[in-house]
Amino acid sequence: MGHVLAILRPKNLISIHRSLYSLITLISVRIVGACRLFILVICFSSVAFAGNKVDVDIEGIPKNVQKNIKILLSDLKRSDLKSKRVLNKKIRKAMIDGSEPLGFYNVKFTSSISSEKLSISVSDFVNVLWLPPEIQISGAAIDEKEVIALFELASEHVGETMTHEFYENIKSNLIIVCLNNGYLDAQFSSAKLEVSLQNAEAKVILSLDSGFQYRFAPISFEGGELSQTFLHKMTTIRDGDIYLRSQVEKFYQQLIDTQYFTSVKFLPQPNDDKSVTLNVVLESSPRYRYSTGLGFATDIGPRVKVGIERPWVNSKGHQLKVKSELSTKVKTATTEYIIPLYLDWVDSFVWSSGWQNKDVEGTGSEVFSTSFGMNRVLHSWVGSVNVNLENERYSLGDEPTTEVSYISMGTQWTRTRIWGNARNPSKGYKFWFSLETSSEDLGAETDFFITKGGFKWLHGLTEKQSLLLKSTGGIIFAGNIADLTATQLFYVGGDQTIRGYDYESLSTVDESGAIIGGQYLNAFGIEYRYQWLPKWQLSVFTDTGRAFRDSADKVYVGAGVGVRWISPIGPLNIDLAFPVNDDVYDGARLHVYMGPVI
Repeated sequence: MGHVLAILRPKNLISIHRSLYSLITLISVRIVGACRLFILVICFSSVAFAGNKVDVDIEGIPKNVQKNIKILLSDLKRSDLKSKRVLNKKIRKAMIDGSEPLGFYNVKFTSSISSEKLSISVSDFVNVLWLPPEIQISGAAIDEKEVIALFELASEHVGETMTHEFYENIKSNLIIVCLNNGYLDAQFSSAKLEVSLQNAEAKVILSLDSGFQYRFAPISFEGGELSQTFLHKMTTIRDGDIYLRSQVEKFYQQLIDTQYFTSVKFLPQPNDDKSVTLNVVLESSPRYRYSTGLGFATDIGPRVKVGIERPWVNSKGHQLKVKSELSTKVKTATTEYIIPLYLDWVDSFVWSSGWQNKDVEGTGSEVFSTSFGMNRVLHSWVGSVNVNLENERYSLGDEPTTEVSYISMGTQWTRTRIWGNARNPSKGYKFWFSLETSSEDLGAETDFFITKGGFKWLHGLTEKQSLLLKSTGGIIFAGNIADLTATQLFYVGGDQTIRGYDYESLSTVDESGAIIGGQYLNAFGIEYRYQWLPKWQLSVFTDTGRAFRDSADKVYVGAGVGVRWISPIGPLNIDLAFPVNDDVYDGARLHVYMGPVI
């Protein structure tokens, strides 16, 4: 059969268009009608449900008990009011179930119905109070500090109204404390809540056998690309240590933080010899990890970030990181090779090499560097000690470009602690300091010793209000300050020091007015924050400080207001700041940047 080609004339097209229009109109009318009917049904159902609800009023007993009883009567319908027998049964059950767990027994009441409203009047009850508890512990757990603290807590409530919840909490907390401290066989030989309505008294009577305290057996690892030797070397738990849940959680977090693994599972297995074998099932991270990003910060303008990482180079856990960041003012490229050791005196060796080009306010520098360092975590301080080889070409003010190569030694240490959500903590602090030194014998233009440090402190005033304090200080000891390079000197201004001014635009100036860097540094900021929505905060702040060579150099002050958005990828900060009492710099400056509060 051949194909037939139909040719539609204009009149045919008009007829088809009219038919389609009629069909679409009909369908639209049907849909609109169905939606109206659906809305009417929902509204009618809501009104009918609200109209079928019974209001309950209770008096003569504490409000917390009233609230509990009302919850139990919340499903009461108007149809239930017609059957006195069914209604009385529901009320009686609700009065018992709602009052006795809160320490009120033998509640006597009367009820009445008026205008579809249920009124309950309580005339008498027995308010049961706590007696000193009787808690007996057999086994070594009796000497645990947390167990002793629970004893003291239970005794503090003597004379208060008893509650079933408190009794259950004491029981569960005792078991939890035992399990957390390695008493895996802990169990109650007897547990009861003794209530005397005649004396209006109640007593917790518990007898707990803690059993033996379990210890760690050798840890077993399964899966992953790292060698068994290396995995056992990084283990913080030793064979024979007491089985503490806190140690297990700490080790779990340590494995996650290494970035070696995408999945870590712990399968503890108790043994007959009162030990626990911790079976660890691992899944390695991908061999390569790539990162790219676009960003903007008013300090350095638009920026592009690219990076590649190898979370594990070999079975010994070596890591490689290559990163580059390009912006209008600062350009960097770094390579870092990390060799983890997990020795008593050092955690890892790090070799790094990098390039940085900076051009800010007429001060330019280009630095090529390579360094070898050791990383260490010591009493919550994270630090490193390094030896650096640097080649720097720089210019300060109207001076000609200078090139210098030298070896320096330095150390950096940081201690951070936060409470609450990491992206939006309720309080916290951060302390840090760094030291760097070199001499003419090592290639430097002059002997120097640079020390720098600072802190951030976040304090919660109320649930929605907080205060942030921050400070940075530094001093340079040098044979001749004029022989120091641009990157060794101090500058202030910008998001991290004094808002209201451009990035690193403030320091001592030469005769032409060009900045030439400071020998001394001090900066301080105070910021008040108010949370007006769950993920939004308003702030008012002031910053002050200077980078100077002479005590007569100007102290700069900036102040302004800001908005904080706790975004899924981290806090976004938007500040509008103004220089204060400054004849040279004036006008508002917008600061947009991302970064944690601590």
